[in-house]
Amino acid sequence: MVLRPIQFFLASLLAFGPSMTAASTWHVTPGGLNIEAAMDSCVAGDTVLVAPGEYAVGPVRVADGIVFRSEEGPRVTRFTQYPGAPGGFGCTSLNRVTAIEGLWFDGFTGHANEGAGAVNILSCLNVRISECVFTGNDVAGVVVNTEFDVTIEHCTFVNNVMAIDLTSARGTLEHCIVWDPMAGISADPFILVLCNDLLRITDAPPVFRGANFSSDPSFCSATDYRVMPSSPCAPGQSPLGTNCGLIGALPADCSTTPAKSTTWGGLKALYRKHDCRAHYPRYSRACPRTMFVVSILTRRLAFTFGTSSSRAPRLLPLPVRC
Repeated sequence: MVLRPIQFFLASLLAFGPSMTAASTWHVTPGGLNIEAAMDSCVAGDTVLVAPGEYAVGPVRVADGIVFRSEEGPRVTRFTQYPGAPGGFGCTSLNRVTAIEGLWFDGFTGHANEGAGAVNILSCLNVRISECVFTGNDVAGVVVNTEFDVTIEHCTFVNNVMAIDLTSARGTLEHCIVWDPMAGISADPFILVLCNDLLRITDAPPVFRGANFSSDPSFCSATDYRVMPSSPCAPGQSPLGTNCGLIGALPADCSTTPAKSTTWGGLKALYRKHDCRAHYPRYSRACPRTMFVVSILTRRLAFTFGTSSSRAPRLLPLPVRC
């Protein structure tokens, strides 16, 4: 049978499945879509985007072939364990490249059926964990038991019983602050351990010890795991030279940014300044992200003057933001 063009297209769509469909973004928010529902709904190629907040979760199975990341970084996006729930996040038998980015995992308790760590990588093809913070996990921040490549980069491990348990793994550990013990790293040449600040330099295979160092990371405080500009983990400050750049998940900056006071008139002016549809109607789909500053203003109070009740103050809706 000869397939007509439309039949050929439909047959191809069925054959290749999700790879030919448009990727979706699933927005996890406090009080909105939860992480479990997002993971159950997404497919390979999708992104699970987590809004700022603290989320108490039970065991969560990470979906295959997705990007799981925060909107605004780990300092404002934290996962903790729901009281009494077993285990943390499981990456189990994933066959596609999966990324976990910019999240904070705190206070997870191990469980035999779900893996002992906050994040558990078990028999996965390729998992990349980057710019994440792991604190207070009573067994390990990350447990890796897979024969395939795993990359852990630009992460910070502090106050865990164990930072990383590499039971069986190959891949790369680089640009991380590992201020907890590690276990399971052998001299296997497939494990590259580079540009890390290690609590115990002996945790690195002998062949890689010269490519890492062990110095106080100079955190900004006991609970603020950014590093001081003079820290050996700051760009240009590493005893290994300038090639390492920033080490760890958080910036080399201990400053605070106070809230700037303004007036109602100032807020209206800011809104007009960033109302891209008013000024640039042809480019309304490319609105600046700064419009979120005034998105909290859902109504505008418009006063009209006069004695008639029909001319009393009334509420008018703000235009829908871009």
